Amino acid sequence: MDAPDSMDAVESTDTEELAPDSMEAPEEDALDSMEVALEALEELAASASLPESLAPEEIAVPESLPDFVPDSMEPDSQGPYRTIHGDNDIVACRLARREASRCECCRLVHRDYDLVARILDDQDKFDCLIYIPDVDKLQMSGEIILVPEHVQNKLDEQRKMKKMQTKNNRQSKD
Repeated sequence: MDAPDSMDAVESTDTEELAPDSMEAPEEDALDSMEVALEALEELAASASLPESLAPEEIAVPESLPDFVPDSMEPDSQGPYRTIHGDNDIVACRLARREASRCECCRLVHRDYDLVARILDDQDKFDCLIYIPDVDKLQMSGEIILVPEHVQNKLDEQRKMKKMQTKNNRQSKD
């Protein structure tokens, strides 16, 4: 077998019709095949019917259905904070706990401000109803709540009242 001369190979490819690329299909052919497939599905759906033994009237539905599909994720896997994270993912667990502990009213985590409220204003715990009377007007600088002047005056009065009560309690004990 002799190898064909390179010029003969070029001439033969010019004269022969090249096969179209198999990946490209004319749009008309693609649409026709889709229509045929849809028609076949419609015919199959029309011809398929339940056997008489499984008529819808005769299918028994249990009185109580489970709250979740058995193949779905078990409710215990979500954890107490209604989020899904791995058991070994400590960061995600802490973040989920933090998000779950946000106040519904002000969306702040009150325990972040408990110590400040105890030290500065002699409050047992941070109460957003005292510090933030109008959530729409909440002003913050980073994580610091900018308390309006009328709220600060109210807190000052409460602090003075507590000092007077403790002073009176000490005097009554003596």
